[in-house]
Amino acid sequence: MLPYEVNMTSLTIVSARTSKQVYLLGTAILFLAGSCFSQPAISLSPTDGPPTTSLLVSGSGFAPNAKIDIYFGTQDEAVAMTNGAGSFSQIAIPAPASALPGAHWVSAVERSGHSGAQATFLVSTSWKQFRRHNMVRWNQYENVLNVNNVGGLELKWSSTTGSGVFSSPAVVNGV
Repeated sequence: MLPYEVNMTSLTIVSARTSKQVYLLGTAILFLAGSCFSQPAISLSPTDGPPTTSLLVSGSGFAPNAKIDIYFGTQDEAVAMTNGAGSFSQIAIPAPASALPGAHWVSAVERSGHSGAQATFLVSTSWKQFRRHNMVRWNQYENVLNVNNVGGLELKWSSTTGSGVFSSPAVVNGV
């Protein structure tokens, strides 16, 4: 059977392949196209932590043997060199001590090709203290409160318990 038949009034295409074969062929083409033209991607370990956390950045999908600038926010922190497959792994960069709580971009930008990738790092400065009898409170990662703005603090919430409470309230990641 021919893959098509010609009629003077219309063109009819008759496929010799089943729909499953067409699906598998299409999937194979997309897979091969994706492996030939992959986009750069980076991963972080860990993905969250306090300021000064040491991050390990790994990437793939870049040009082979290319120099990659790695940024935390807008600060250039390191240069990586990709291998023959366009990958690099475990380049250490710090989360700056001045990084405020919230999401921050970590970027990897190829110098010559100008392609790049980004991932987010969540900075948290949670106060993890419980039953401090001496009432001394200190968080080595706190970078929002200072002597100039602590007077502007306001009550966020309160709750009536009806009796004594033998625990401390805790706020972690805004909850």
